[in-house]
Amino acid sequence: MKLASVDGTHSVIERVYENRSIKDLQLLAKLATQEQPTLTVRLFTVIPHEKVQCVFARGNDVDLDMNECLKDFLAMIGGKGGGQKQLAQGGAPIKQRLNSYIRLLSD
Repeated sequence: MKLASVDGTHSVIERVYENRSIKDLQLLAKLATQEQPTLTVRLFTVIPHEKVQCVFARGNDVDLDMNECLKDFLAMIGGKGGGQKQLAQGGAPIKQRLNSYIRLLSD
């Protein structure tokens, strides 16, 4: 699990799983952001040779629109998804290594 501070106001957790359900990711994201209201969570699950699914979530003290963040990310990798300001989910077919996708989030 990777934890990074973003601009001193909140922290980000990124984690990649293999063959986990989207419901598992949603539950993990909800639990983490309820426990830590200054947290942003980006969770990914890879279904080998098929697709990547992701959940972006934020705690109550973070002023980001996760639906907008997710849609921007998915547009870069040819995916689709959506949700609410607090939690959004989506996916895309795998065209390259997931690490290449995640690096796009830092740029």
